[in-house]
Amino acid sequence: MSMKAKLRADLIGAGEGAFWLVITWLVTWGMMVHNDWLYLLAFGLSVLAGGVCFLHRRSAITMGRYRVRVGRTEMWWHLLVIPVLLALVIWTILESLFGGIDDARYKLVLLASLSTAGWVVYCLTNILKRVFQSFRNNRKRPA
Repeated sequence: MSMKAKLRADLIGAGEGAFWLVITWLVTWGMMVHNDWLYLLAFGLSVLAGGVCFLHRRSAITMGRYRVRVGRTEMWWHLLVIPVLLALVIWTILESLFGGIDDARYKLVLLASLSTAGWVVYCLTNILKRVFQSFRNNRKRPA
């Protein structure tokens, strides 16, 4: 597979991750300020993105390619799975240290913060992969 196809797949994964982070922070902000319009905005953006991805033929074909699916799965691990598990452990430690904190808003802020950190790690990992691959390819060519 060409470097261009891999780069495109990683950019799609990073873009999708950024989109879901915006949705997460909109919902978090909506919970903090008690504004229902932010929930509707988040829901509308989600429906719009789903419609574009599944109803627009070119987008559906692109999203169905193997490398894009692998990149998106890797992004979901960084964006959702690891932060949810870490948030559970960190929240348990915080509750045992500071007593019962029953406000769900703080849990969502913790999850959104960890998801943002996971997305940054995903993007940095992809950048480092590209740098190492370019060094490896440049070293092989002259020989």
